[in-house]
Amino acid sequence: MWSSIASAEVLAQFTPAERAVLNNIQAINPTATTTMDGILASAVATARGCIAAGGNPLDLAGTIPDQIRQDVISIARWRWLTSFPHLL
Repeated sequence: MWSSIASAEVLAQFTPAERAVLNNIQAINPTATTTMDGILASAVATARGCIAAGGNPLDLAGTIPDQIRQDVISIARWRWLTSFPHLL
């Protein structure tokens, strides 16, 4: 089955304290980070591109196979973390 991923699902991978710290950093310097929505859309597009490149059919736009759901969430989570220059 194919389904979409909400940004809230990615953010749920962080503890409330971690989210608070990251949101605070983002509020202080909003131009230094990218929004989760954009990062998640990019991760989904990358996964869909890999699927298509393998010659496999795609389902509805913005959806991914449930088998790789956690992988896409992990990619989005990592990309969001590395978008904070204060953490590098």
